[in-house]
Amino acid sequence: EDDAEQEDEEARAALDGGDCEGFTPLMEAVCCGYLEAASFLLLGGTTTHHRHPSGHNMVNCVTTPGRTTALMLAAEMGCEEMVSMLL
Repeated sequence: EDDAEQEDEEARAALDGGDCEGFTPLMEAVCCGYLEAASFLLLGGTTTHHRHPSGHNMVNCVTTPGRTTALMLAAEMGCEEMVSMLL
């Protein structure tokens, strides 16, 4: 394995791994409603299967009751592709 492949694996681990609180960059982007960042991460191949230490996953981030989520914003704006990515 060469240096470039190892760097790619390290970058992927950073994108797919959780921070000190267990949230991935994708979870943060979705929970905060940053649609462009979420789209960029999803199109880049980041995983949607990571679970927070509490057991929450991406579905919980996009369906939090009582607050506007990235999924709600995407649906309201008619962004069908983003809705599909977030589900």
